[in-house]
Amino acid sequence: MQLHFQHVARLKADNMKRMTTFQESFEIDDDLKYEKIDVPDFRDGRSGRFIHDFNTNITGIIDVTGHRCFVMPLNRVNVLPPKSLFDLIHKMWDGYYKVDTEVVRKTMKVVIPPLTDTKSIGDYISSECKGLPIYKLEKFEVSRMVKRSAELHPEAKFAQFSGKGITEIDIVNLDDVLAYERQLKH
Repeated sequence: MQLHFQHVARLKADNMKRMTTFQESFEIDDDLKYEKIDVPDFRDGRSGRFIHDFNTNITGIIDVTGHRCFVMPLNRVNVLPPKSLFDLIHKMWDGYYKVDTEVVRKTMKVVIPPLTDTKSIGDYISSECKGLPIYKLEKFEVSRMVKRSAELHPEAKFAQFSGKGITEIDIVNLDDVLAYERQLKH
């Protein structure tokens, strides 16, 4: 089944209120094993598709813009399981619930080189990422001595709404990935 849902989110940025509208397209597996969330464009982020595989407990992010994939552990705190997400969206459509617009920021680092064995990421994500390099993401701890904005590539942000707030994922070393991929081409 596919759900299309558009909502308006109120986000605070730089101590100023601004209204941001974004649209997501949801596909929820009938067997409730996975969900896909297409995000055409979100604020300063990239076009991407999130796949949450509840069998393997892995989240895949397809970087549509950059033609690559990222994988990381599924965050069950912020990502509702398929049946709960389906129910929430229907209740939001009916006006019973309002969108939770709390922003949860995750700072991640890409592990280079890309994965060569895709067995651990499951069939759903492997299928969606077929023919693309698949990089593992790991949590990056920001030290107090380093300014976040100085390390972030301007297009290294992915965001999604998956039931409990809006999750923004910042990738601190996307420039390293781009350099690695350029080196492979030569």
